[in-house]
Amino acid sequence: MESWQAEGSSYRSRQSYKEELIQKGKDDAVKEMIMGKIQDAFTSTDPKMVQLRMQMFEQAGVLPLLGQPTIQGQIVPGPGQHRRYPVDDITEQTICML
Repeated sequence: MESWQAEGSSYRSRQSYKEELIQKGKDDAVKEMIMGKIQDAFTSTDPKMVQLRMQMFEQAGVLPLLGQPTIQGQIVPGPGQHRRYPVDDITEQTICML
């Protein structure tokens, strides 16, 4: 009877350990899948993905890395040139909300 009680008290700890391992495996699999999708999004040469990626970079205010394709007609400032933003065109006092 004592051995069963000893086994019964450790059952919960072993079961929770197994559940933690299962959850960790699921989390790792999801993380790996998401990282693969992100990598595909940043390295895809599909024209639609390239355009979406460039829009994202433009909205974030970062320039594409050298060697990355740019959207045709898009002007990327070179070294020593300043990037223009819509706010640069404001020439008089303007009310705005932040």
